[in-house]
Amino acid sequence: MKNLIIDKKNPLPIIGDGEQIRCFTWIEDVANVIGKYSFNKVSKNETYNIGNPEPISMKELAKLIYQGTDELKFVTTKNFSDDVKIRIPDISKAEKELNFSPTKKVEESVKICVQSVLDK
Repeated sequence: MKNLIIDKKNPLPIIGDGEQIRCFTWIEDVANVIGKYSFNKVSKNETYNIGNPEPISMKELAKLIYQGTDELKFVTTKNFSDDVKIRIPDISKAEKELNFSPTKKVEESVKICVQSVLDK
């Protein structure tokens, strides 16, 4: 966000080709699960993926954040041969045992975060 909104970088420096798939979690979802289940017997000695399995590429994410009027361009600054291309959390255990589901889609989360940066 800093590169795009504050520093207005275009082309945007990226790692690799920008097609890496990632998922992003709304922090309130994590905080709510921790608050509700940290001392609950259902979660004792258990591990859960708390996330949003809504995949988005780094380039797609940058385009959601971008506020400029020109076409957003990218420039690769680093390549990592061992970079994981796809990371999507399996939240099925949290859904089943904790009745967890993400509360915000990526697009909504990005809009809130961008607005927060713009309001500063």
